[in-house]
Amino acid sequence: MRGCTAADEKTLNPRKQPLKIAMDQVQNFVLQTITSALVGGGVASFILWLTKLWLSERIGAAIRAEYAEKLESHKAQLKAQSEVEIERLRSQLRDASLEHEVRFTRLHLMRVRVITETYSCLRELHIRLADYVKAFEVDGGPTKEERYKKLVAAYNDFFESYYKKAYILS
Repeated sequence: MRGCTAADEKTLNPRKQPLKIAMDQVQNFVLQTITSALVGGGVASFILWLTKLWLSERIGAAIRAEYAEKLESHKAQLKAQSEVEIERLRSQLRDASLEHEVRFTRLHLMRVRVITETYSCLRELHIRLADYVKAFEVDGGPTKEERYKKLVAAYNDFFESYYKKAYILS
């Protein structure tokens, strides 16, 4: 077919002209199909991306709401527990305070009793000492030796009363 002219080619292969047109149509069809597939894929990818974004936001919001609810519940529970614990500690503090009050009330009562006894003994010692050292002696009264014995007895009572219970006063 090398030596053939275009007219000869036409006569030899009458279908070549429609074949060229058919090839152009096939190329256009393939090009349109690929373009459509790419555009459709791009649009589908964009829609898929938007759907993914929307779903992730919805799920994130749902999770945040759930955790916010759990956080509030936990806060309320902690507050209730802390209030119970505070009330328990207040009760313990009141009990301890009452115990100390009772203990110190008893201590103060013991001190009052010891002070009263000591003062009574000291007063008696003072009276006996004043009686022993008085300037004038009454006729028919106790002798100086009897007054001395009473003074020593009063001193011994005071000594026993004060020194045995002095730790309560300090």
